[in-house]
Amino acid sequence: MLNARPAARSLRPVIAGTVGGLAIGVSPFAFRLPFADQLLFGLGLFLTYASIGVLVALIPRVGPNWLFGAVVGALYSLPGSILVAVPYPLRPDAPEYYTNFAAGGMKEFLTTFIYGLVVGLVCGLVIPRTENNART
Repeated sequence: MLNARPAARSLRPVIAGTVGGLAIGVSPFAFRLPFADQLLFGLGLFLTYASIGVLVALIPRVGPNWLFGAVVGALYSLPGSILVAVPYPLRPDAPEYYTNFAAGGMKEFLTTFIYGLVVGLVCGLVIPRTENNART
């Protein structure tokens, strides 16, 4: 008979993703932006990277946990990395932070992509060994 309840999953990847999301989500507060912009930008960054931890915790794992987490983080951050690599047209009076961030290019692509990969890697590393390749 099939077990009606799936095996318990660790919350460690979710916590690791949340910490990674908080670490990057507070960065807009270091710049001179309107407070509403700081909140929305920080919330967007937080949700992006915290959701990597949720995905690592929920998706059935294949292969080593650290590699699985890194692949999930890399794949999840790839679309955002491509978007920040494209320069955005801004008004001439746009704040300096926006002009620097929206300049686009390889630096912005790599920063976004590598941070997502690292958050995913850490989320995979914190999965308990007892959950290695657990099937639900």
